[in-house]
Order: sequence, then C-alpha cells, then structure tokens
Amino acid sequence: MLTGGAGGAATDYRNLSVNNFHAQKGEGIAGTPQYTYDSATGMTVNDGIDGYPNGSTARGAPGTAGGGGTDPNPTANDQNTGGGGGANGGSGGQGGNSWLSGLARGGFGGSAFPAAPAQVTAGAGGGAGTHNNGGVANSSSGGSGGGIVMIRAGSVTGTGSITTDGGTGPAPDNDGAGGGGAGGTIVVTTQTGGLAGLTANAQGGAGADAWSTDAGGPTDYHGPGGGGGGGVILTTSAPGTMNLSGGVNGTTTTDKAAYGATPGIAGVHSTITASQIPGAGSGAQCTSDLTLVKAHTDPFLRGSTDTYSIDVSNIGLVASSGLVTVTDTLPGGLTPTSALGAGWACSIAMQVVTCTRSDALAASASYPRITVSVTVSQSAPSGLSNSEPGFRERQCRKLFEQHGRLGHRFVTRRRLGDPDPRHQRHRDRDHHQHRAKDGGNRGRSEPGQQHGDCGDQQPAGPRASGSSERRHGCRGGAG
Repeated sequence: MLTGGAGGAATDYRNLSVNNFHAQKGEGIAGTPQYTYDSATGMTVNDGIDGYPNGSTARGAPGTAGGGGTDPNPTANDQNTGGGGGANGGSGGQGGNSWLSGLARGGFGGSAFPAAPAQVTAGAGGGAGTHNNGGVANSSSGGSGGGIVMIRAGSVTGTGSITTDGGTGPAPDNDGAGGGGAGGTIVVTTQTGGLAGLTANAQGGAGADAWSTDAGGPTDYHGPGGGGGGGVILTTSAPGTMNLSGGVNGTTTTDKAAYGATPGIAGVHSTITASQIPGAGSGAQCTSDLTLVKAHTDPFLRGSTDTYSIDVSNIGLVASSGLVTVTDTLPGGLTPTSALGAGWACSIAMQVVTCTRSDALAASASYPRITVSVTVSQSAPSGLSNSEPGFRERQCRKLFEQHGRLGHRFVTRRRLGDPDPRHQRHRDRDHHQHRAKDGGNRGRSEPGQQHGDCGDQQPAGPRASGSSERRHGCRGGAG
C-alpha cells in the first residue's frame, strides 16, 4: 500500500521505487523491477535495487514486461490505474483507466518478442496496478509469466500435454488491478514421426478484476489489468492441439466494465527443424542413425549361383564414428561363397557373412554396396527367410542392433527340351528396408511387388518383413 508523496507527475513513464506512488513494472527481457510478486508463495520479493534504468515504477513497458500503473494524483496515489499485460509471442494489453478522473494512465502492455529456434524467452510478468487502500494482501500485483519447456527426442508416441500459461495476480477491492502474465515458450523437436498426440498450451494470463463485487456503478470504477500476450510454440510438426490465445482483460465492478483495459494478443507457432537449434546436440541428435537395405532379383534357381546386395546408409544428423559391422546369417539352402564391397573387409564362416569398416559415414550418405554371392542347393525349399542380417556401430556410447528377414523363392532348373524358361520365369524385385526408431520403438515394412506376364502358373511372390530396435546411452551438452 502506497499513500503518495512528492516528486512524481501524472504523466510519468518511469520513477523510482523509493517513492510512495505509482506501481511496479513487470519482469521481462529488459530486466527485473525492485519488487516482484512470487505467485508460488503469494509473497512480495524485494531485490533491494531498481532493476530498470531510472526506476521500476509507472506505465512505461520495458521490452516484454508489462508497465505499472501511473497514478494521476501521485501526492495521494489514490486514483488507481491498472497494470499492463506481459508479452512473449503476442503483445500485452493495456491497463485500465484511473478512478474518478477516468484518465488513460494504465500501464502499457509489453512488446512482442521475435522468437526463433536460436532465440526464445519466458513469458514476461504483468505490471502492477496502483493501490492506496490495500484491503487484500499483495493485491494489485501483476501475474507471473509462463516458463520455457524444451524437449528434443528421437520420436514421440502416445498422448500428452505441455502447459506454460501466464498467470493472473490477486484481485484487489477498491484499488487498481495488475496485468496478466504472458504465455511461456514450448519447443519440441523430433528426428522422426509427428506430434499428433501432443496438446501444447501457452496462453496469456487474464488481467485481474478491480473491485468485482461492488455494485456502485461508474463512480466506483477502478483500473482493471490488461491481458497477457500469448506465448510461443516451436515444433518440428504441428501438435494435435495448440492454445496460444492472449489473456482477456480484467473488468471492474458488477458492471464488468473494461474501463480502458484491453486483452493480450495471441501468440505464435512456427514449424522448425531440429538442426536449427544451435549448440551441442541432445541424446537423440548426437548419434548417427544407420539403416540397411537388402535387395535381390527373384527367383533364385536351384542348383545355380546368384547374388544379393546390402546397402548401408546414415539417416542421422551427424557422421558415424568407430567400427561399423554388418552381420548376415544365411538360412539352409543358401551357401555364401563371397562377399565384396569397396572399402569393406568381409569374411565368411559357415553360413555367416561379416563385413566391417571404420571410416566415418557422413549424414545422409551411403557406403559402397556389399554384394554377396551364394550357391543355391537343389534341395532348397520353395521359400526361405534370411532372418538375421544386422550391424552394430559404436559411437557416443551407442549400441545399435538391427534384425530383419529377406524372403527368397526358388524354382527348379528345367531339363533340355522343356519350354523356354524365359516364358516361365517370374521376376520380382524385392526391396526390404529397416529403420530404427529412438526409445526402443519397433517398425515394420512390407516389400513392394511387381509381377510380370508368364504363361504357366507361378508360385506366390516373395514377402519380406522386419523389425528393428535401437538402444543407446549418449551424453550431450546442454543446448
């Protein structure tokens, strides 16, 4: 409660906190006033010094912070204007007019902040309203701004919500009311997948009401608080639900009159990429992400030799490091005879093909292809699955293992004099790709099938399916 004094003017934009008139500005990107309201404890905090140049009181709004009310009668501090709303993605609303004189001296709303992936801020606090009666503890204080939530993940599944709304200060009786705090900032980036299950809330807080229970009409109007601006949401894809509305302005008396107070402006959403955030990557970003594709031309002929290929690519954001190992265990009916690939060191032990290399694989790049030659047994069944291809890469404490199946179909060679096998051979290109997802999630894929014309009845086309899993423990610096 401030009862007025000398040294002020009815038109002040700033003044010193040691003087007993006007109201405190909110906290924002430009600084912190001497007095702030702690919404968690309901107490006023005194920092001991004016945090803004030339004073922390009156209607000027520094940066994103809401301005405090300027009292048109500073010697008594009894004309009670409202505080302005804090800002973030949207600007704050203006505080309401003075009691009795009806002058527009309420605090200005904070200015919107130009958020970007490399530049975010918390929601700013609302400015306080001027008060000289003090019937409610810490009344006329501005609302607190919302905080910052940042999540960087490989992928997100299920449903959930993130809320960082601005707050509303305690409502006074016959005094000016405080402005609403601005909505905070939410940043969610993923390497794969969408955010359809996410609800993101960064709404501005409402301006506080002034003497809301009084029925005395216009002569009892005191300045309500301006609404807080909406926050900022930055995501790699659109959340299922977003709430970025600006806070409503407060009102006064049972007439619910705005009396010069205005609402906050809505916040903003932008779609970004994970790579736009500077600094050390999180656990989901500090590793490479290798995937393999196996392909062969169907069918394999019993008693013949044939080949299939293995391609390894890096779909991660950084280059691989350390040893990369591809291991492929062939089923009975197929016997590996050679495995070759530029830069690969390959070996064969019984049915197991192993290829290694230690040179780095850049992001979005692929190693040279591995070609595996096999002989097909005359006793090979009509359908086989190659069920254990995989590779491991050690990098940033990451262990990555992948398993899948590659289907094969076999036909018997024809005797001399049989119809031309070119009219009977059914060709099919079977591509099988596996991709690991963060957090141990599993993915499955089905091959595309293309059927050529053939004169005789053919066996069913090949199928391939696979699953993969990835485990890693990776240390990354703060972003």
